[in-house]
Amino acid sequence: GIKLKQGVGVHAWRTWHHVRSGRNEEEEGRGMVMIGRAKTRTIMQTMHEARRHRTQPPPSLVSLIAMHLIFSAGPASGRVDCGLVGAPFSSHVSTWRRSYASWQDRFQKPLRFKLPDGSTITVEQYPSSKAFEDVLSKRNIVFDDADEEIFFPYEIEKKKMQEETSRIENDPADTGITVWDGTMALARLFCSNPSIVQGKNILELGSGTGLLGCICSRLDCETMIMTDLKQVLPRLHVASKINCRGRNVVVKTLEWGKSTDEDHIMDTLENIAPDVIICSDIVYHESAVESIVQTLKRFMDAKTRVFLAQDSHNTDAMRFLEENCRRNFEVVDLKERHASELSEFDDMIVQELSLPKL
Repeated sequence: GIKLKQGVGVHAWRTWHHVRSGRNEEEEGRGMVMIGRAKTRTIMQTMHEARRHRTQPPPSLVSLIAMHLIFSAGPASGRVDCGLVGAPFSSHVSTWRRSYASWQDRFQKPLRFKLPDGSTITVEQYPSSKAFEDVLSKRNIVFDDADEEIFFPYEIEKKKMQEETSRIENDPADTGITVWDGTMALARLFCSNPSIVQGKNILELGSGTGLLGCICSRLDCETMIMTDLKQVLPRLHVASKINCRGRNVVVKTLEWGKSTDEDHIMDTLENIAPDVIICSDIVYHESAVESIVQTLKRFMDAKTRVFLAQDSHNTDAMRFLEENCRRNFEVVDLKERHASELSEFDDMIVQELSLPKL
């Protein structure tokens, strides 16, 4: 009688594969612990995989579902009224966590986010360059070749789409095309505690769809610099144009660890470190972690606060990220400091980083 939604994560499949393989009892037990930690999200994703592959889920998984249905608590009261339009954070977690969303909600439909003041931010989600072109046409947005940093990446992406249509259309796991749960965690934190961003100069790494940067801009940060790879800049440009008119929002290329990109960002910041750096769901491979740490240290000074939220897209990469953060920074677990706002993100990293005190 449980309705299962689409949108299966890689970590859920890996967990289910370990449990199914039965290579040894220890591995199976570890898989079940992972399922328990991830709570309903991974449980339902795993059940969906079981149904799709016509296999039986472990009995203990069924027990976990029953226990969760019996003991799940309703939303805490007194929280800021904000979140997805039609599914605010005050509603049940299954209505707004991105892990529960269908493929259409993740990669086809625009996402609308309601701010505490009642206004909304809209970002488009699209799995291919053709879909992005449709958005431009619908929004009547035209890129001018006078802005090389925006125009030429778009032309490159369009050519890439024409050459590799089948691969892109069938592989939605490209960069900057959908909103992940890390963005939802930091969005909830900032909307509940706007002083974190108000009046601050903010740099975002891996801005993706631009939702989090637009939220910070609309919460009255001083300057918002959104960065990502070149092919993502047109999408960020559209998001800022739609949602942040008249506000100090800058869109820049930043490849982590690339000194020329970092120098251009520092020029934009007038060689003054940002007050806040935000990063949400930017790690998918272990190989990226050291470059991210290097880039963070390049932009930080003693007063800079880094807000990092990371979902477990790749458990090994997530573990490696945690280890590197502990080795290089002072780390505060925001799920403990802001338990009322972040209780539904207990399967994620949500941390504040700062440079070690001398």
